[in-house]
Amino acid sequence: MIVTSIGSVRVSPGYSITQVGCKLKFIGDRVVSITLPSNNAAKSLRLLLDGEAWEASSAALSEEEKSVSEGYLEELIRMGIIIDRAENRFFGTPYEKQVDFFFALGLNGSRSQELLASKNVLILGVGGTGSVVLQHLVGAGIGKVTLIDSDSVSIHNLNRQFIFRDTDVGQPKVEAAHNYVRSQGVNTEVISFNCMITSERDLQEVINNSQIDFVVLAADTPPGEITGIVAKICMKNDIPFIRGSVGLSELDWGPLVHGNSLVRYVSMLERMPITSSPEDFPLPITASFGCTNSFCGVMIARDVIFFLTGLEPTAKEKMVIFDWKNMEFRHVQL
Repeated sequence: MIVTSIGSVRVSPGYSITQVGCKLKFIGDRVVSITLPSNNAAKSLRLLLDGEAWEASSAALSEEEKSVSEGYLEELIRMGIIIDRAENRFFGTPYEKQVDFFFALGLNGSRSQELLASKNVLILGVGGTGSVVLQHLVGAGIGKVTLIDSDSVSIHNLNRQFIFRDTDVGQPKVEAAHNYVRSQGVNTEVISFNCMITSERDLQEVINNSQIDFVVLAADTPPGEITGIVAKICMKNDIPFIRGSVGLSELDWGPLVHGNSLVRYVSMLERMPITSSPEDFPLPITASFGCTNSFCGVMIARDVIFFLTGLEPTAKEKMVIFDWKNMEFRHVQL
Protein backbone atom coordinates (compact mmCIF):
# COMPACT_ATOMS: atom_id res chain seq x y z
CA MET A 1 0.00 0.00 0.00
CA ILE A 2 1.25 3.49 -0.85
CA VAL A 3 0.18 6.36 1.37
CA THR A 4 -0.34 9.24 -1.01
CA SER A 5 0.41 11.98 1.50
CA ILE A 6 1.25 12.38 5.14
CA GLY A 7 -2.17 13.93 5.70
CA SER A 8 -4.16 10.96 4.39
CA VAL A 9 -3.63 8.25 6.99
CA ARG A 10 -5.54 6.63 9.85
CA VAL A 11 -5.18 3.81 12.34
CA SER A 12 -5.91 0.45 10.75
CA PRO A 13 -9.38 -0.92 11.66
CA GLY A 14 -7.49 -3.87 13.13
CA TYR A 15 -6.04 -1.67 15.88
CA SER A 16 -7.20 0.65 18.62
CA ILE A 17 -5.10 3.48 20.04
CA THR A 18 -4.63 4.88 23.54
CA GLN A 19 -2.57 7.81 24.77
CA VAL A 20 -0.98 8.44 28.15
CA GLY A 21 1.06 11.63 28.12
CA CYS A 22 3.68 11.37 25.39
CA LYS A 23 3.14 7.62 24.90
CA LEU A 24 0.87 6.10 22.25
CA LYS A 25 -0.12 2.45 22.38
CA PHE A 26 -1.56 0.59 19.37
CA ILE A 27 -3.44 -2.57 20.33
CA GLY A 28 -4.37 -5.29 17.83
CA ASP A 29 -2.87 -8.68 16.95
CA ARG A 30 0.21 -7.24 18.60
CA VAL A 31 0.77 -4.32 20.95
CA VAL A 32 3.11 -1.55 19.80
CA SER A 33 4.04 1.38 22.03
CA ILE A 34 5.91 4.49 20.98
CA THR A 35 7.19 7.38 23.08
CA LEU A 36 7.10 10.79 21.41
CA PRO A 37 9.43 13.65 22.37
CA SER A 38 6.60 15.52 24.12
CA ASN A 39 2.90 15.46 24.97
CA ASN A 40 2.32 17.96 22.16
CA ALA A 41 4.00 15.65 19.66
CA ALA A 42 1.76 12.76 20.76
CA LYS A 43 -1.30 15.00 20.51
CA SER A 44 -0.27 16.13 17.02
CA LEU A 45 0.03 12.55 15.84
CA ARG A 46 -3.40 11.74 17.29
CA LEU A 47 -4.89 14.72 15.45
CA LEU A 48 -3.33 13.50 12.22
CA LEU A 49 -4.85 10.05 12.72
CA ASP A 50 -8.22 11.65 13.45
CA GLY A 51 -8.16 13.37 10.07
CA GLU A 52 -6.43 16.72 10.59
CA ALA A 53 -3.78 17.71 8.05
CA TRP A 54 -0.23 17.13 9.29
CA GLU A 55 0.80 20.66 8.38
CA ALA A 56 -1.83 22.00 10.79
CA SER A 57 -1.49 19.45 13.58
CA SER A 58 2.32 19.73 13.65
CA ALA A 59 2.56 23.49 13.23
CA ALA A 60 3.54 24.11 16.87
CA LEU A 61 6.19 21.37 16.99
CA SER A 62 9.92 21.92 16.83
CA GLU A 63 11.82 20.50 13.86
CA GLU A 64 13.21 17.76 16.10
CA GLU A 65 9.74 16.81 17.38
CA LYS A 66 8.38 16.78 13.85
CA SER A 67 11.27 14.66 12.55
CA VAL A 68 10.91 12.06 15.32
CA SER A 69 7.12 11.93 14.85
CA GLU A 70 7.45 11.45 11.10
CA GLY A 71 9.98 8.66 11.67
CA TYR A 72 7.53 6.82 13.92
CA LEU A 73 4.76 7.45 11.41
CA GLU A 74 6.81 5.91 8.59
CA GLU A 75 7.55 2.81 10.68
CA LEU A 76 3.90 2.38 11.72
CA ILE A 77 2.87 2.59 8.07
CA ARG A 78 5.46 -0.07 7.20
CA MET A 79 4.00 -2.31 9.92
CA GLY A 80 0.46 -1.87 8.60
CA ILE A 81 -0.73 -0.26 11.83
CA ILE A 82 -1.36 3.03 10.07
CA ILE A 83 -2.97 2.84 6.63
CA ASP A 84 -4.20 5.04 3.82
CA ARG A 85 -7.30 7.06 4.70
CA ALA A 86 -9.45 5.64 1.90
CA GLU A 87 -13.20 6.03 2.39
CA ASN A 88 -15.31 3.09 3.52
CA ARG A 89 -18.07 3.50 0.95
CA PHE A 90 -20.08 0.74 2.62
CA PHE A 91 -20.56 2.52 5.95
CA GLY A 92 -24.05 1.79 7.26
CA THR A 93 -24.46 -1.37 5.15
CA PRO A 94 -24.14 -5.04 6.13
CA TYR A 95 -20.62 -4.99 4.67
CA GLU A 96 -19.25 -2.09 6.73
CA LYS A 97 -17.14 -4.22 9.09
CA GLN A 98 -16.00 -6.58 6.35
CA VAL A 99 -14.75 -3.61 4.34
CA ASP A 100 -12.78 -2.51 7.42
CA PHE A 101 -11.41 -6.07 7.62
CA PHE A 102 -10.12 -5.76 4.06
CA PHE A 103 -8.62 -2.36 4.87
CA ALA A 104 -6.90 -3.88 7.92
CA LEU A 105 -5.30 -6.51 5.65
CA GLY A 106 -3.81 -3.84 3.41
CA LEU A 107 -6.42 -3.80 0.65
CA ASN A 108 -8.63 -0.95 -0.46
CA GLY A 109 -11.66 -2.36 1.32
CA SER A 110 -14.28 -0.56 -0.73
CA ARG A 111 -12.80 -1.73 -4.02
CA SER A 112 -12.53 -5.29 -2.66
CA GLN A 113 -16.21 -5.26 -1.74
CA GLU A 114 -17.16 -3.96 -5.17
CA LEU A 115 -15.06 -6.73 -6.69
CA LEU A 116 -16.98 -9.40 -4.76
CA ALA A 117 -20.25 -7.88 -5.96
CA SER A 118 -19.12 -8.41 -9.56
CA LYS A 119 -18.35 -12.15 -9.22
CA ASN A 120 -20.34 -15.30 -9.98
CA VAL A 121 -19.43 -18.40 -7.96
CA LEU A 122 -20.75 -21.80 -8.97
CA ILE A 123 -21.43 -24.18 -6.07
CA LEU A 124 -21.86 -27.82 -7.08
CA GLY A 125 -23.65 -29.50 -4.21
CA VAL A 126 -25.82 -27.55 -1.74
CA GLY A 127 -25.52 -30.03 1.11
CA GLY A 128 -23.67 -30.03 4.41
CA THR A 129 -20.61 -28.23 3.05
CA GLY A 130 -21.98 -26.37 0.03
CA SER A 131 -24.85 -24.81 1.98
CA VAL A 132 -22.37 -23.33 4.46
CA VAL A 133 -20.24 -21.98 1.60
CA LEU A 134 -23.41 -20.39 0.20
CA GLN A 135 -24.25 -18.76 3.55
CA HIS A 136 -20.86 -17.12 3.83
CA LEU A 137 -20.59 -16.01 0.21
CA VAL A 138 -24.03 -14.42 0.39
CA GLY A 139 -23.15 -12.81 3.72
CA ALA A 140 -19.95 -11.47 2.19
CA GLY A 141 -21.86 -9.79 -0.64
CA ILE A 142 -21.03 -11.99 -3.63
CA GLY A 143 -22.86 -10.72 -6.68
CA LYS A 144 -24.16 -13.99 -8.10
CA VAL A 145 -24.22 -17.67 -7.21
CA THR A 146 -24.94 -20.54 -9.58
CA LEU A 147 -26.24 -23.58 -7.70
CA ILE A 148 -26.33 -27.18 -8.92
CA ASP A 149 -27.94 -30.01 -6.94
CA SER A 150 -30.41 -32.77 -7.79
CA ASP A 151 -31.49 -33.59 -4.21
CA SER A 152 -34.52 -32.52 -2.25
CA VAL A 153 -34.42 -31.35 1.36
CA SER A 154 -34.78 -34.21 3.84
CA ILE A 155 -35.55 -33.99 7.53
CA HIS A 156 -32.13 -35.48 8.35
CA ASN A 157 -30.40 -32.58 6.54
CA LEU A 158 -31.47 -30.07 9.17
CA ASN A 159 -28.73 -30.89 11.70
CA ARG A 160 -26.09 -29.33 9.44
CA GLN A 161 -27.69 -27.59 6.46
CA PHE A 162 -28.80 -24.46 8.27
CA ILE A 163 -30.20 -22.60 5.28
CA PHE A 164 -33.13 -25.04 5.27
CA ARG A 165 -36.15 -25.22 7.58
CA ASP A 166 -38.59 -28.01 8.31
CA THR A 167 -41.06 -26.36 5.92
CA ASP A 168 -38.53 -26.91 3.13
CA VAL A 169 -38.58 -30.71 3.48
CA GLY A 170 -39.48 -32.24 0.13
CA GLN A 171 -38.52 -29.17 -1.90
CA PRO A 172 -35.60 -29.27 -4.33
CA LYS A 173 -32.52 -28.03 -2.50
CA VAL A 174 -31.70 -25.43 -5.15
CA GLU A 175 -35.22 -23.99 -4.84
CA ALA A 176 -35.05 -23.86 -1.04
CA ALA A 177 -31.55 -22.35 -1.25
CA HIS A 178 -32.85 -19.69 -3.63
CA ASN A 179 -35.59 -18.87 -1.12
CA TYR A 180 -32.97 -18.62 1.64
CA VAL A 181 -30.92 -16.09 -0.32
CA ARG A 182 -34.05 -14.07 -1.09
CA SER A 183 -34.96 -14.04 2.62
CA GLN A 184 -31.63 -12.41 3.53
CA GLY A 185 -32.54 -9.12 1.86
CA VAL A 186 -29.33 -9.02 -0.17
CA ASN A 187 -28.63 -8.27 -3.81
CA THR A 188 -27.10 -11.65 -4.61
CA GLU A 189 -28.55 -13.09 -7.80
CA VAL A 190 -29.22 -16.84 -7.85
CA ILE A 191 -29.15 -19.10 -10.89
CA SER A 192 -30.08 -22.70 -10.10
CA PHE A 193 -30.00 -26.05 -11.86
CA ASN A 194 -31.91 -28.95 -10.35
CA CYS A 195 -29.77 -31.66 -11.91
CA MET A 196 -26.88 -34.05 -11.29
CA ILE A 197 -23.56 -33.63 -13.03
CA THR A 198 -22.46 -37.01 -14.38
CA SER A 199 -20.26 -35.96 -17.28
CA GLU A 200 -18.09 -33.13 -18.52
CA ARG A 201 -20.80 -32.29 -21.04
CA ASP A 202 -23.34 -31.77 -18.24
CA LEU A 203 -21.16 -29.20 -16.51
CA GLN A 204 -20.11 -27.51 -19.74
CA GLU A 205 -23.77 -26.91 -20.60
CA VAL A 206 -24.25 -25.11 -17.28
CA ILE A 207 -21.12 -23.02 -17.74
CA ASN A 208 -22.16 -22.08 -21.27
CA ASN A 209 -25.18 -20.29 -19.76
CA SER A 210 -23.22 -18.10 -17.33
CA GLN A 211 -19.94 -16.28 -16.91
CA ILE A 212 -18.49 -18.26 -14.00
CA ASP A 213 -15.63 -16.73 -12.00
CA PHE A 214 -15.02 -19.57 -9.54
CA VAL A 215 -16.20 -23.17 -8.99
CA VAL A 216 -16.68 -24.84 -5.60
CA LEU A 217 -17.05 -28.62 -5.63
CA ALA A 218 -19.03 -29.73 -2.59
CA ALA A 219 -20.60 -32.85 -4.11
CA ASP A 220 -19.41 -36.43 -3.75
CA THR A 221 -21.33 -38.14 -6.53
CA PRO A 222 -20.73 -39.80 -8.86
CA PRO A 223 -18.10 -41.37 -6.56
CA GLY A 224 -14.59 -41.45 -7.97
CA GLU A 225 -15.54 -39.35 -10.98
CA ILE A 226 -16.90 -35.96 -9.98
CA THR A 227 -13.56 -34.35 -9.06
CA GLY A 228 -12.05 -35.22 -12.44
CA ILE A 229 -15.14 -34.01 -14.29
CA VAL A 230 -15.12 -30.64 -12.57
CA ALA A 231 -11.34 -30.14 -12.72
CA LYS A 232 -11.19 -30.86 -16.47
CA ILE A 233 -14.03 -28.47 -17.30
CA CYS A 234 -12.49 -25.76 -15.11
CA MET A 235 -9.17 -26.25 -16.90
CA LYS A 236 -10.87 -26.08 -20.30
CA ASN A 237 -12.65 -22.85 -19.38
CA ASP A 238 -9.83 -21.32 -17.29
CA ILE A 239 -11.93 -21.13 -14.13
CA PRO A 240 -10.40 -21.29 -10.62
CA PHE A 241 -11.53 -24.32 -8.63
CA ILE A 242 -11.57 -25.70 -5.10
CA ARG A 243 -13.01 -28.85 -3.57
CA GLY A 244 -13.65 -30.11 -0.06
CA SER A 245 -14.92 -33.17 1.78
CA VAL A 246 -15.75 -34.29 5.30
CA GLY A 247 -15.15 -37.71 6.84
CA LEU A 248 -15.66 -39.21 10.26
CA SER A 249 -12.43 -38.04 11.90
CA GLU A 250 -10.91 -35.79 9.24
CA LEU A 251 -11.98 -33.11 6.80
CA ASP A 252 -10.09 -31.52 3.97
CA TRP A 253 -10.31 -28.64 1.56
CA GLY A 254 -8.27 -27.77 -1.48
CA PRO A 255 -6.32 -27.63 -3.53
CA LEU A 256 -7.37 -24.23 -4.80
CA VAL A 257 -6.03 -24.32 -8.33
CA HIS A 258 -6.03 -22.05 -11.36
CA GLY A 259 -4.03 -21.75 -14.55
CA ASN A 260 -0.85 -23.83 -14.50
CA SER A 261 -1.61 -25.35 -11.10
CA LEU A 262 -4.99 -26.55 -12.40
CA VAL A 263 -3.24 -28.17 -15.39
CA ARG A 264 -0.90 -29.96 -12.97
CA TYR A 265 -3.84 -31.06 -10.83
CA VAL A 266 -5.71 -32.55 -13.80
CA SER A 267 -2.51 -34.31 -14.89
CA MET A 268 -2.15 -35.76 -11.39
CA LEU A 269 -5.75 -37.01 -11.43
CA GLU A 270 -5.23 -38.63 -14.83
CA ARG A 271 -2.17 -40.51 -13.56
CA MET A 272 -4.06 -41.99 -10.63
CA PRO A 273 -5.08 -45.65 -11.06
CA ILE A 274 -8.70 -45.91 -12.15
CA THR A 275 -10.98 -48.90 -11.93
CA SER A 276 -13.82 -49.45 -14.39
CA SER A 277 -15.87 -51.18 -11.72
CA PRO A 278 -18.25 -48.69 -10.02
CA GLU A 279 -18.67 -50.94 -6.96
CA ASP A 280 -14.96 -50.49 -6.23
CA PHE A 281 -15.54 -46.79 -5.47
CA PRO A 282 -16.44 -46.16 -1.82
CA LEU A 283 -19.88 -44.69 -1.31
CA PRO A 284 -20.21 -41.54 0.83
CA ILE A 285 -20.60 -42.32 4.52
CA THR A 286 -24.02 -41.72 6.08
CA ALA A 287 -22.66 -40.33 9.37
CA SER A 288 -22.61 -36.54 9.33
CA PHE A 289 -21.93 -33.94 12.02
CA GLY A 290 -22.88 -30.29 11.67
CA CYS A 291 -19.77 -28.84 13.28
CA THR A 292 -17.32 -30.56 10.93
CA ASN A 293 -19.36 -29.74 7.83
CA SER A 294 -19.56 -26.11 8.92
CA PHE A 295 -15.82 -25.89 9.53
CA CYS A 296 -15.04 -27.23 6.07
CA GLY A 297 -17.56 -24.91 4.42
CA VAL A 298 -16.28 -21.88 6.30
CA MET A 299 -12.68 -22.51 5.24
CA ILE A 300 -13.66 -23.02 1.61
CA ALA A 301 -15.69 -19.80 1.64
CA ARG A 302 -12.80 -17.92 3.24
CA ASP A 303 -10.38 -19.13 0.57
CA VAL A 304 -12.79 -18.23 -2.24
CA ILE A 305 -13.24 -14.70 -0.87
CA PHE A 306 -9.50 -14.29 -0.32
CA PHE A 307 -8.73 -15.45 -3.85
CA LEU A 308 -11.31 -13.17 -5.46
CA THR A 309 -10.04 -10.11 -3.56
CA GLY A 310 -6.35 -10.80 -4.17
CA LEU A 311 -5.42 -12.20 -0.76
CA GLU A 312 -3.52 -15.46 -0.25
CA PRO A 313 -5.83 -18.49 0.24
CA THR A 314 -4.78 -21.12 2.77
CA ALA A 315 -5.34 -23.98 0.30
CA LYS A 316 -3.55 -22.41 -2.66
CA GLU A 317 -2.07 -25.35 -4.60
CA LYS A 318 -2.39 -27.70 -1.64
CA MET A 319 -4.89 -29.85 0.21
CA VAL A 320 -5.34 -28.88 3.84
CA ILE A 321 -6.32 -31.81 6.06
CA PHE A 322 -7.69 -31.24 9.55
CA ASP A 323 -7.72 -34.14 12.01
CA TRP A 324 -10.36 -32.81 14.35
CA LYS A 325 -9.99 -35.65 16.85
CA ASN A 326 -6.37 -34.68 17.53
CA MET A 327 -6.75 -31.02 16.50
CA GLU A 328 -3.91 -31.27 14.00
CA PHE A 329 -3.44 -29.79 10.52
CA ARG A 330 -1.30 -31.16 7.74
CA HIS A 331 -0.78 -30.02 4.16
CA VAL A 332 -0.35 -32.04 0.98
CA GLN A 333 1.33 -29.83 -1.62
CA LEU A 334 0.25 -30.20 -5.23
